[in-house]
Parts: sequence; C-alpha cells; structure tokens
Amino acid sequence: MIFGDKEKLAIECIFDEKSKTDEQILFGRIAILAGGFRLGDISLTVILNIPMLFFQQSLKDCEKRRSDFFNQMNAEAVWELLYSALYDNYESDINESYELDKKYRKFCICPGFSEAFDGEIAFLIEDEQEERFIWMDAQTEQIKEVRLRPETYKNVVESLLSGIQTNYS
Repeated sequence: MIFGDKEKLAIECIFDEKSKTDEQILFGRIAILAGGFRLGDISLTVILNIPMLFFQQSLKDCEKRRSDFFNQMNAEAVWELLYSALYDNYESDINESYELDKKYRKFCICPGFSEAFDGEIAFLIEDEQEERFIWMDAQTEQIKEVRLRPETYKNVVESLLSGIQTNYS
C-alpha cells in the first residue's frame, strides 16, 4: 500500500499476511518515497513495529521543526549541519553532545530505524509556507530535497498509522 503521493512524499508499506496471527509483532516491507526517489530497501522483510513506533512518536514534533536559521540555507548546508550535529559530534564533550542531540533530533525523520533503512537518514524542516524533506541519496551520495505543502509529513504518517490500525487491530 502507498500512503501519500509517491511523486512528492509517501510511505510504501507491504504487510506480511502471516503477521495477522501474532498481535505483538507485525512483519512487512517499508520504504519512503520522496520526489520520485526511494529511501529504504523495500525488498527486505522487517519487523514493522519499530518504524511504526518511530513514526508515531515523530508526530509529537510536528510544527516544532521550525527554524528561521534553516530557511536561509540550501539543502546541502542543512544536511551538513544536522548530520554533523547529530552524528559527527564525537569530539564534543558529553554535555555538548547531549545539547546538540536535544536541539536537532526532532528534525531527523529517518534515523536508520530498521534494516530496510540501514544508512538512510532524512531531515524535515517546517515553516508556515512549506516543508522541506532533505536526504542523501544512498546510490549517488547526492543531497536531495523535495518541497511540500505544510503538514504533508503529518498527513502521510497519520494515513499510514490509520491504515495499520484499520487492518491489524
């Protein structure tokens, strides 16, 4: 099933029929579609509970991923700053590292939360006029960006979670 618009932003999720017998664990395949590109390996069967929990938790930060600072930056600069703050701060002391993580973690939408997303990282920047979904294409290692209408991410994730609840509750 595809939740959202695959040319803009969507989550593709294929549920394993065998999962229906076990209420605790949901297996299937998942990928994020953005601007005609795919993040994640849809061929891998994974435990979907972890990405679903992450997506559900990420809704709490909707409308909190705003920063005028990022509005003045191109996609490459945003990527470098956020990636560095979250993943390259090993030279920082523990307190500084914690503060950077606390400040910037909410912008991270795809933190490699299952084998299907191994090495995939994407960031979401919101403002009143648009959302900016920014990621590094795993094959070309180029920074990509798709600009979306406000609340697109929220609507896609809510659609996914609703689809799961409808089909697997």
